[in-house]
Amino acid sequence: MPEPDREGPDAEPCRRGVQVPEPLRNEESKICQDMKREVKIGIFAVAMIVAAWAGIRFLKGFDIFGRNTVYYAAYDQIGGVQSASPVMMRGVKIGTVTGIAFDPQLSDKVVLQLTIKRQYRIPEDSEAKIVSSSLMGSKAIEITYGDSDVCLAKGDTLRSGRNRDLMDVAGSELEFFKQRVSRLTDDLSRTLDNVNRLLEANEENITGTLGNLNAASGDLARLLDAEKGRLQSAVGSLAAFADMLGENAPRVDSIVGNLNDVTAQLSEAEFARKLSDAVERFDGLLAKIDDGEGTLGRLMNDPALYDSLTAAGGNLASLLADLQRYPGRYVHFSLFGRDPEKMKAKADRKAARAAEKAERDSLRQLK
Repeated sequence: MPEPDREGPDAEPCRRGVQVPEPLRNEESKICQDMKREVKIGIFAVAMIVAAWAGIRFLKGFDIFGRNTVYYAAYDQIGGVQSASPVMMRGVKIGTVTGIAFDPQLSDKVVLQLTIKRQYRIPEDSEAKIVSSSLMGSKAIEITYGDSDVCLAKGDTLRSGRNRDLMDVAGSELEFFKQRVSRLTDDLSRTLDNVNRLLEANEENITGTLGNLNAASGDLARLLDAEKGRLQSAVGSLAAFADMLGENAPRVDSIVGNLNDVTAQLSEAEFARKLSDAVERFDGLLAKIDDGEGTLGRLMNDPALYDSLTAAGGNLASLLADLQRYPGRYVHFSLFGRDPEKMKAKADRKAARAAEKAERDSLRQLK
């Protein structure tokens, strides 16, 4: 059966060999356009969902387009590690924490899922430590590279460890300080108890001591009242002395200047030389005296001469004493002119007797 002709350039029959009315054709065209719009919206929605999923995964640290390997590590306490915390090796980020699992009913360990780039092979003796990555307390996993030639397989568990961070150090120091304060408090309490017992045992003595102090302070107050005039006079004298010093400041300055001049002269080389010469001469004189040179040296070093001089001095003293006591023995005065020869003979006898007596006295002293 031949196909009928279309009635217009826009005529689009929905069925071959059947002529579709114009209203029906418009309705079918509208339905087709609505279906195309819904398909586009659906495709856009799916694309947005995929993009959102990819963005979330990217923000969590997943490498969407890379090939990764998953490992695990178990800890007693993770100390602030979160999903998307970096996994570092020698300062280089090689992966991300992609999961945290903890079920107290199954285990007391917290299991971390570590997603690491496949290009990094991890030796089986490596260790995953929790470390601080910033001063603000952010955490990271630092993998200490091992020496083994055997590497971990996908899904294996790394050995775990944890470095002490600032909070751990502060906690330990706080505990130490707490213990010290507790011991100090106990010691202080025991000391106070001992002091209280000591005060109770010596209450009477302390009371008496305080009474004596009160009495002494009263006596001191009365003494100050009694001596107030003298104290005021002494203070006035000090003030007058200070005023006098102020008035005579030029003279004091002059005296100080003279002293400075004298000290300057003493420090001069010529004076030092003269003083040195004088000291040398004095040393020479002392050396001569020690050697027995000169009268003074002989006197000091010759005992016989010293004894003779001592004896002569004693005789002279005895003679003078006898002369004062008996002047008639030595001095004769006559108004009538005695015989000079008799007087001379008598004087000679007296002098001889005096000399004998002085000699006996000196011998007695020497013995």
